[in-house]
Amino acid sequence: MLRQRDFIQELEDAKHVDSIEVQELVNRLPAQPLLSVGDVASAICRSPEYVRQLVESGDLKRLAGRDGKRENYLVLRISVIQYLKGKIK
Repeated sequence: MLRQRDFIQELEDAKHVDSIEVQELVNRLPAQPLLSVGDVASAICRSPEYVRQLVESGDLKRLAGRDGKRENYLVLRISVIQYLKGKIK
């Protein structure tokens, strides 16, 4: 899926990203401050369940919401960048 580029978001991300590998993964994210579990999973090539585990362990920061009976996570973009920076050195 081709994502529309947001140059303002790219400039903001560049302040936090210090490696090409992290930048390549960050570029796969939608240009929004809050991301769905599916968006994050797709960008880092992992399952949504893996991303939920990262959220529940505290590795990724989130805003919690409810969608019926199911917990609906919105992951903070900056926390994804910080997580990737810690994983890719």
